[in-house]
Amino acid sequence: MAMPPEAEGLHPVGDRPAFEAALGLPGLAAFAVASDDHTSRSFLEAVLRLRGRVDGVRWHQLQDLEVARMLGVEQPPGLVLFREGVGLYAERFTAGEVVLEALLRRAASLDMGPVHREMEQARAAEASLAAHRVCPVARRGPMPR
Repeated sequence: MAMPPEAEGLHPVGDRPAFEAALGLPGLAAFAVASDDHTSRSFLEAVLRLRGRVDGVRWHQLQDLEVARMLGVEQPPGLVLFREGVGLYAERFTAGEVVLEALLRRAASLDMGPVHREMEQARAAEASLAAHRVCPVARRGPMPR
């Protein structure tokens, strides 16, 4: 599937390192995934009309479909949203401009404190569980002589 030409005003992200670099920037990172078809062009037009209407959104055009698939967008048009390194949304997106604006406003206003605390609790629980899965002999150390 052919990628559309760069949409003016969207920062092109052509590979995984560029994607990861874009994630490190402050604010809400919005990635438009599009191909060269009518639905994708309509989506990109809606994105361009919305640019600047929602504060704190940095728009990018994700041009690497393999990265898009890795994130869960199997087929363009798609939308990927990250905030403070946390994935908030990654799906094919065919809803209209009103829905897109509402989704962006909700993601931009989300209190990330509870999200980070919940993620930390989940990591701690996984680490604790992993420690219990170790063979008991390995946990005690070397065998006595």
